[in-house]
Amino acid sequence: MLEANRMHYHSSEVRELHLSRLQLSGLLTVELAKLRQRCRLSLYSNSLNGSIPGGMSQCILLRAIYLQYNSLSGNLWSVFFPNLTIYLQYNSLSGNLWSVFFPNLTNLQVLNLAHNHLSGAIFGQDPISLRVLDLSSNSFAGEIPTNFFVTHQLQLINLSFNYFSGAIPTTIGALQ
Repeated sequence: MLEANRMHYHSSEVRELHLSRLQLSGLLTVELAKLRQRCRLSLYSNSLNGSIPGGMSQCILLRAIYLQYNSLSGNLWSVFFPNLTIYLQYNSLSGNLWSVFFPNLTNLQVLNLAHNHLSGAIFGQDPISLRVLDLSSNSFAGEIPTNFFVTHQLQLINLSFNYFSGAIPTTIGALQ
C-alpha cells in the first residue's frame, strides 16, 4: 500500500495531481504545501487520516482541492484555503470554523463541507462568487444568514440536517 507521506514530485511542473481512489493511507504531508502553481489537488476516496497540515495555507495558487471521502479530522479553522473550489465532505472535520474560514474566501466558488462534525453559527461577508454551498449534515446552528441569497452566482445551497432556527430569510426571493 502506497503511503501518502512518501510521495515525491517536482512542484514547479505539477498542474494537476490526481491520486484518488488508490487506497492511500496515512497523514497528509506538509510537502503538499510546495504546490505553488495554479493546479488541482485531488486525493479523494482514500484512507487519509489526521488533520490537514497548517502549511497547506501556503498553497495560494491552488485552484481546487478534493479531499472528500477520507478520514480527515481535527479543526478546519486553523487552515486557510484561498481556493476557488473546496471539496471536504464525508470526513470527520470538527470545530467552529466560520468566523475565521469563510469571511476570507471572497473568490470561493464551491464549498462542500457536508457530512462532517462542524458547528457554530454562520456569518460573514457576502459570498459574491459562491456558486455551490453544501453544509448539510453538520451541527451548524442559529439563523440562516440573509446574505447567502443575495449573490447572483448561487446555483445550489444545501443547509439540511443542521440545527438552524428562526424564519426563512426574505432574501430567498432574490434567487434567480
